[in-house]
Amino acid sequence: MVLGGLLYGIHYLKSKNINILNVILVSFTTLLIGYSSFFILIIRSQANTPMDENDPENAITMLSYLNREQYGDLPLTYGNYYNAPTKSQQYFGDKDPIYAKDEAAKKYVVVDDRKKSVPVYEEEYCTVFPRMWSQQGNHEAAYRYWGDVQSHHKTKQKMNEQTGQMEEVQIPTFIANMTYFISYQVKYMYLRYFAWNFIGRQNDIQGLNGNPLEGNWKTGVKGVDDFLLDTDTSYVTHNASNNMASNSFYALPFILGLLGFFFQLKNNKADTWVVALLFLLTGLAIVVYLNQYPYQPRERDYAYAASFFAFAIWIGLGVLGIYDFLSKKVNAQTAALLATVVGLIIPTLMAAEGWDDHNRANEP
Repeated sequence: MVLGGLLYGIHYLKSKNINILNVILVSFTTLLIGYSSFFILIIRSQANTPMDENDPENAITMLSYLNREQYGDLPLTYGNYYNAPTKSQQYFGDKDPIYAKDEAAKKYVVVDDRKKSVPVYEEEYCTVFPRMWSQQGNHEAAYRYWGDVQSHHKTKQKMNEQTGQMEEVQIPTFIANMTYFISYQVKYMYLRYFAWNFIGRQNDIQGLNGNPLEGNWKTGVKGVDDFLLDTDTSYVTHNASNNMASNSFYALPFILGLLGFFFQLKNNKADTWVVALLFLLTGLAIVVYLNQYPYQPRERDYAYAASFFAFAIWIGLGVLGIYDFLSKKVNAQTAALLATVVGLIIPTLMAAEGWDDHNRANEP
């Protein structure tokens, strides 16, 4: 009934040329279709599966799931550094109360008011756009490494509560904060994954500290790779267990994607903005939103898959750009044939290089 009403409304508004309301209704319908996929969570949770985070069987627990409460809170616009001390608990903020269903009373009741449960930190240890926020003990060393805190910090004398002695504390500056953002969150946790798909991959050893021998991207051109990785690769970096995961694409898919981007920009700027926004909002915007701490337990490339799909659109348009260029030099049939050949070389190379490390045929 709801779907029928929406479709009728879209058809009616279009027939009456009420374009603005039609776009709004189409957008709402698309949003509703997307969110309808979450119904599967409620259906699955009713089966009480072994993995059932937040147990989303009702509106309250479903909201908790959608708010990602199982992952805790992280600051995005303003927040603390990793070594920030908290103020007295009297200054702490309140979280939304936790409700649970009282089966006897047939209503939801507060089981935890969560008063004074949100820490408030000393202002001089806080910053806008906080990137180095996690206070897990082993994260500090990685923050200091990726953010080059040794070079970008201000010092403060502070009393050690355990020893009673004054000690010097290094408070990261905003430059250190942005250095971590660019070097780790953008380059290491996004652009590296992007390059795996369109430039090439060194091996599948999960690198944790930017080791030049572990999990980097590569082109397959030794001189270029030696320069980019600042080491002599010599192609001995791929040990026996990781030879299959070494993929040399010679950056050809990336180059073809760039051709497609400029071809679309030249011929249709409006559509270029659409694809570019899809690429950025599912890539760099996700980087900002996730605000990842160091030592991630696994590669997170799946979080940016939609961004890679958007770039693949430009790869397809790159073939069309090649045809458009060649059609001005030779006849249309020859141009089409040459563009097709060029267009097939790259996916053939990617299949040949990537088949062995993606094939699951002989696995149990």
